[in-house]
Amino acid sequence: IGGLDWKPEVIKLLKGLKIEKNFVFVGKLNHNDFLEEVSRSAVGYAFYTDEIPWTYFCDSMKIRDFFACGVPVLTNNIHSIADDIKKYNSGMIINNNKTELVNTITNIFNNKNNYIKMRKNAIHLAEKNDIDVILAELLK
Repeated sequence: IGGLDWKPEVIKLLKGLKIEKNFVFVGKLNHNDFLEEVSRSAVGYAFYTDEIPWTYFCDSMKIRDFFACGVPVLTNNIHSIADDIKKYNSGMIINNNKTELVNTITNIFNNKNNYIKMRKNAIHLAEKNDIDVILAELLK
């Protein structure tokens, strides 16, 4: 989901790995269509760079949306949500390299019980961070 200027390069890589049939490129979507597409996904992939010094202090709406759809997230450790992902086992924190990505995805799908736990934990984390829940707690 998103801009497709990188699509030819990624498709070439996926074909080389013989896994292109497992991917769908849908381009940019409005928020409702994005959520609908994500809800049909097994894992969310959200990587960030540290080119901007304040990235760690930013909040990723995309990752929060993945959680709301019960989708565990694969991401790197340069933003603050990574701490919640570790704490709540709602995804995996990995380095952005092919070997680690392949090993992590293989491990996730070879352990169905852990995958189901991560999905439940993602939903729990989304519920915990719901604005109504947060405000109700603060206004007590």
